[in-house]
Amino acid sequence: MARDTGRVLRVIAEMPAGQQASAALVAETYEMDASFVIAAVRELAATGYIQATEAGDCPIVQGITPLGRRWVASHHAAVAHSFWGT
Repeated sequence: MARDTGRVLRVIAEMPAGQQASAALVAETYEMDASFVIAAVRELAATGYIQATEAGDCPIVQGITPLGRRWVASHHAAVAHSFWGT
């Protein structure tokens, strides 16, 4: 997964359970390029990392899947290991 796509996944992982948001709102809230976030959300949904539905030109993020949570957890563990050496 590309680094920036991983950033979008980590942002989605921080959303409260049950909260839905358009990809454009995610982009605006986190000051990211909207067209990139929309493409990343579509990619993440297609690969099973998140749940999203299409709503015209902008998908609606419904939440992260267990697969997505595992990726986020393993990424954080890898970053901690490289930083702290643990």
